[in-house]
Amino acid sequence: MFQLPSDKHLRQQLQQIMTGAAYGTCICLHPDTAKLDCDDNIKSHAIQKKSLRLIADERNQVYTQHTSISSSSDIVRIKKVGINEASTFRGFCSRHDKELFQPIEDYPLQLTEEHIALHSYRGECRQLYYFFRLLAFYQYHFLPHVGDRSPLYGLLGLLFHLQTGTHCWLLGGGRTGGMIDVIRGHSYNDTSFIAVIIDSVPNIMTCTSIVPTVDVRGYGLQNPFGSKPLHTIGISLLPYDERKGVLLFSWYKKSSINERFMHSLLSLDADAIPDTIVRFLFHHVKDIYFSPGWWDRLTPDAKDNLSERFLHTYRGRPACYVDSEDDGYQYVDWNIIDFETNHKVRD
Repeated sequence: MFQLPSDKHLRQQLQQIMTGAAYGTCICLHPDTAKLDCDDNIKSHAIQKKSLRLIADERNQVYTQHTSISSSSDIVRIKKVGINEASTFRGFCSRHDKELFQPIEDYPLQLTEEHIALHSYRGECRQLYYFFRLLAFYQYHFLPHVGDRSPLYGLLGLLFHLQTGTHCWLLGGGRTGGMIDVIRGHSYNDTSFIAVIIDSVPNIMTCTSIVPTVDVRGYGLQNPFGSKPLHTIGISLLPYDERKGVLLFSWYKKSSINERFMHSLLSLDADAIPDTIVRFLFHHVKDIYFSPGWWDRLTPDAKDNLSERFLHTYRGRPACYVDSEDDGYQYVDWNIIDFETNHKVRD
């Protein structure tokens, strides 16, 4: 497993640069922010605290992935974080965060185009905010030193790669522009979704957006380094209907790429889908939060397997490291009790 060098001064430099990238000033991403006044900046959240509280330990902490730059320990590890900090980002001021997401903040999750579009947009904005911050850090601290072989700039390049992943999310950002019109106009008819409903509150939660470059069987979907705009897919795994959970896949307008991705998942045996979803999340999604009680009960080998998936951006895992392959572990005891979709996916 890759480790940072032991040089204290170098680690301090990295700490200062990465802290600035992660905790910079607020960028309010409300579609009409140019016309409206923002109030004092606060941290927004992708997942509600009341949801995270359902899987937190007695200290209100959950596990998540952490890029460690404060010591010479493993560069990517799993650590606990309080629910006040988990899933937060400085992407909206308090006024616009409340105004924009009120339908999903004040009411239970409903499987409607409006609720699903808002969750999808929130996940897109989280990714967009971090890309803006990391791009600024990359351009300021790294690009002027391309070719510099000093340890600092080599590690900055690696850290940028680890934070943004290999899926080139920004290249799918053109679709975010279309979603802005949807959110601004409160017209959600072009939102397509598939919801996988499980019989318990999920031990793992997320609200994010990715670019699917391969399906769960390892077959290529789109070239992340080509010239064509990439398709993004929103992914939310959240509590639903009191004691149930739901995994939401959503996208804007028609997308043959996302439909092929969903077909590869839903063509699996129903009993195989829950563990495939867990492998997929650990392999492809950075912003996931999971129950300490669940994680601590896994065997050491099962933990190692999932932890390795967190490192795939550094280790360069090939596409054949597919999520549908049975690795011999049963990670969760979820049972799928229903699927829901809207007419655009059924057509």
